[in-house]
Amino acid sequence: MAVYTKHPVSAPPAAPVREKTGHLLLRGWCVFVLFLAFTGAAWVDAVGATFASIIAVAAGALSVGLWFAVRPYVEWRRLPVFPIAYLLWAALCIIWSTSVAASALSWVMLAVTMLQAGFVASVLTWRELVRAVASALKWAIGLSLVFELAVAIFVQGPLTSGLAPGTGAAWSSGELFAGGRIQGIFGDSNLLAVMALIAIIVFAIRIAYGAGRIQLGIWIAVSAYLLVRAQSGAAYVAAAAVTVVLITVLLMRRAKRPGERTRYYIGYVVVAAAGVAAVWIWHDAIFTALERASDNVWVDVSSRLGVTGAILLTLSYLVFVWRAWFFAVDRPRWDLRADRPYSSLTLLPSLLATVLLVQGVAQSGPLLLWGWMFLVMFAFKIIQAPHIGFGPAEQSIAIERGELNPSA
Repeated sequence: MAVYTKHPVSAPPAAPVREKTGHLLLRGWCVFVLFLAFTGAAWVDAVGATFASIIAVAAGALSVGLWFAVRPYVEWRRLPVFPIAYLLWAALCIIWSTSVAASALSWVMLAVTMLQAGFVASVLTWRELVRAVASALKWAIGLSLVFELAVAIFVQGPLTSGLAPGTGAAWSSGELFAGGRIQGIFGDSNLLAVMALIAIIVFAIRIAYGAGRIQLGIWIAVSAYLLVRAQSGAAYVAAAAVTVVLITVLLMRRAKRPGERTRYYIGYVVVAAAGVAAVWIWHDAIFTALERASDNVWVDVSSRLGVTGAILLTLSYLVFVWRAWFFAVDRPRWDLRADRPYSSLTLLPSLLATVLLVQGVAQSGPLLLWGWMFLVMFAFKIIQAPHIGFGPAEQSIAIERGELNPSA
């Protein structure tokens, strides 16, 4: 038996601190919550709108219970104000709605999604949040490919909602081997395409952060294949916009002299204004050429919640874009030290905001669960934890999980 000296020069060797089972289960639950938000349309197609709503509400109730049990650090005075105002205005609009039951159900789903977004953002650190989003997207992308394979092999034709083959509204067209557009588990080619694009962004950022390149490279290839097979014009435009924003952020990060960023800002503001004007003027020509036209987010909101609702939603997007932009381009700094390295994780909110804006102009999809989830979750996280790995919102959780030494 080893005998230690009475005057040790260091602490005795000990096993490394491991995450507790409860923390692992909590992180797994967050992955399921994200998967539920990303694939809301699939749940409706599989079990119907009523059961899908019950599942979403039950998941929200469980998250509330976990939130009170875990009690993560939250600075309640710093919350995303405009999304909350938008939610309250939507509740007020139910009073004069022509379809009170449908409006109330839509509001409940909006409120549950906001609650889930705040829950996930508060109980996970930045690193865990991006990892959880990547895990949820893997499930969504992987199941989409398996689903299309199963339909093409066993059904060999269109599959309608409720897992019944037929000629009605198709959940999947079954054209994986025929070369046509595929829908995945989402039942919508456009939604499959945008989720595949977001998956490529998240997986690439994870690789840049140091995660396994081979595994994530395979997932990027699968996502790219589904993106191409979905044949969504809006997703292609969003991919081009994401590329421009990524190049711009990297250029901003390289700026070293005072005023050097100003030239980039002026140039890109002009280009962005011209691009927005072109998309707005030739909206039908750009998006209808490759897919059926649909109302964009702001048209949809204006028709339901009036001008006030559209203004509140616009302010929600603008504030989120503003904070996400400087979260990406500014070097992390909370003291006199000004040479801390950038993190690839800070790119994600800006790139997702780009996808949401382009998709919002093309169709009303981002108004649904997945877009609202991304908007509120990352807006909440940026406010609560403006620096990755630093601050009470980041360190209190990390200490509990053994990632940091409380005495350090």
